[in-house]
Amino acid sequence: MGKDTSGSFIEKRQSPRIQYQTQVTVTSEHNFYTGLSLDISEGGIFIATHQPLPMGTEVEIEFSIPNFPEAIRAVGRVQWVREFSYSTSDVHPGMGVQFLKISPPQAIPAIQTFIKRVREPVLYER
Repeated sequence: MGKDTSGSFIEKRQSPRIQYQTQVTVTSEHNFYTGLSLDISEGGIFIATHQPLPMGTEVEIEFSIPNFPEAIRAVGRVQWVREFSYSTSDVHPGMGVQFLKISPPQAIPAIQTFIKRVREPVLYER
């Protein structure tokens, strides 16, 4: 995935994502800050920020999901960046981080279950 300055890009995700806002702690070699996620998938997370890290930067992140008793820690890589633009001010700037390693190991199925539960339809046909 490449740098997105127009607010649109070709979708290359391999797993479905859901909108999910939670506090995310991001640590890289030269940075430490707390941000807000806007969506999550089995493969990664979007972190809203006006100061995204460069593509390819490895980061450590920490966040939580409902019904999982401890913080989830992940090593990830910034896969794409969306810079702020006045022409697309309704689209949040930030960075898409691909998960490379998640701990504890039981967090992986917990994320999968959480995403599946949120994506299930509320109404069913009879």
